[in-house]
Amino acid sequence: MSARQKAFKAIKAKLAMISVVAYLNFDKPFILYMDISDGDVGAVLHQKDDDKREQIITCASRTFNKHKKKYSITEQECLIVV
Repeated sequence: MSARQKAFKAIKAKLAMISVVAYLNFDKPFILYMDISDGDVGAVLHQKDDDKREQIITCASRTFNKHKKKYSITEQECLIVV
């Protein structure tokens, strides 16, 4: 096994140990990150924990169909929120 493969496996093992998704808490404010690139969209919903670190609640992504790709950026961003 090469050094690169060993390093990749080590990083993969460490990432697998991290709890990535946190539980939703309606008593805390939400943070929403969105991105649009060539008709591919993604969104990540975060909340800050008691230590002020952002924790992922959920994430989503999709590709717009050919009609929605013609929408303006503002319209596409509104679609993500919806």
